[in-house]
Amino acid sequence: MLFRSHLLPWLAQRAYRRAGGAAEIFTPSAIEDVRADGAAAGLAYRPLRPATYETRAPSRALQEDTLALVLAGRSLVSNHRAAVEARSRDAAEIYFSSLAAYTRYPVDEAFSCEIADALIYAPEGAVLSADGRFVAQSLFTGRPCAFPRPGPEIPYLAGRHISLLTWDGELNYAHWLMDALPRLALAGPLPPDTRVIVPQPMLPFHREFPLLAGVVENALRPVSPGWYRVEHLTLLHAAARSIVPRHDLLEELRATIRRGAGHPEATIPSRRVWLSRAGVRRSIVNEDELIPVLVRHGFETIRPEELSPREQVLLFAETAILAGYHGAGNHNALFMEAGSKVIEVLNPRLFDHGVARASASLGIEHWYTFADDLGHGSDARLDPAKLDRLLQYALDEGDATDSRY
Repeated sequence: MLFRSHLLPWLAQRAYRRAGGAAEIFTPSAIEDVRADGAAAGLAYRPLRPATYETRAPSRALQEDTLALVLAGRSLVSNHRAAVEARSRDAAEIYFSSLAAYTRYPVDEAFSCEIADALIYAPEGAVLSADGRFVAQSLFTGRPCAFPRPGPEIPYLAGRHISLLTWDGELNYAHWLMDALPRLALAGPLPPDTRVIVPQPMLPFHREFPLLAGVVENALRPVSPGWYRVEHLTLLHAAARSIVPRHDLLEELRATIRRGAGHPEATIPSRRVWLSRAGVRRSIVNEDELIPVLVRHGFETIRPEELSPREQVLLFAETAILAGYHGAGNHNALFMEAGSKVIEVLNPRLFDHGVARASASLGIEHWYTFADDLGHGSDARLDPAKLDRLLQYALDEGDATDSRY
């Protein structure tokens, strides 16, 4: 278990991060928008889904957590790591305000683009056209476009390919689910001569989820870090922003993968699952105090890293209530039925709204509560009595009330 959950991801990360080494860095000129400029570069652009707007209802919470947003909102934003590390105070503001607001956000047009004699860079998936220009829409907005300069010997991938390479997808389970796999839904059934580019080393979820989505195993083309020349690449642009997938693609992906895993669609989900992060980086340190509360409310404790991707799909397809500390595992809401519930325990210094947004997109009710940060935005402590109140509210059980009502 430790090898799969810790050592293997660490080795994979080291393998990817050493790519480039001391190679010369260069910034190529860019094709910013293939819709407007692709034809002049010989790229065949094809619109697949129109640009639209999507909405997200407010998350649900205890009165005390909503009150914290009202009374301590400015302090909460200032102490979130996105603000502390000067990445984006704006991001921290959006994370908190979206918990309590009905939000509407734009979703980019989804399209494909046929590129002959392309260069692709692993692990991020950046694409250069045959004339050496960076296709900006091959990466998410805001990602850097400076790369190690390609050497004289570039491996050649003959034939037709699509790419599932994406930022942080070589290691991060959530980015693989939300950023890479929707491209398979966008592509639809693949022609038998098309290969699918995936990261190497290939973690279990890199391999098994494409197979569950209908990709045949010999179509997977794992690539190590570096540049590759591709005879024919179909660039699939499923979203413009990381962890902001389209509603329609998520729904299609959910149905396809559940069907591939053998889930009987007629079943009604009934399981209540607590995702344990005990003993790993970023956890609730007093989880043992929470277990009696969870058992009393009918929850079973699951460590998802101990399950295969197919086993996870089947588990979460049967789950009516999913609860756990904020992390990649909560993105398994992708496989849950509309009308189910996700309950996230949030560290106010380190969370984003990816799970809440995906839940809303899939018709899943999202609840949250704030845990007590232990000083570094990672580990946290949650009062068992507070968890009990939250579960009584979310499950409509017990006699908990808001004392200040």
